[in-house]
Amino acid sequence: MADPGLGEAERTGLVGHLMKARRAVREAKRNADPEAEAAVHKAVDKAQRELGERGPVR
Repeated sequence: MADPGLGEAERTGLVGHLMKARRAVREAKRNADPEAEAAVHKAVDKAQRELGERGPVR
């Protein structure tokens, strides 16, 4: 669940980044590219932290 303190525009932008990163994970797995997969997993984690889905409760 996203941080309720985020504005709608900010939340929408972050969700877009998260979805893009998740698609990149799928593509890296499909291409059997572990280095790319590790990098995009970091992007997924970053987007989730910015959304408030991971890390300390806000």
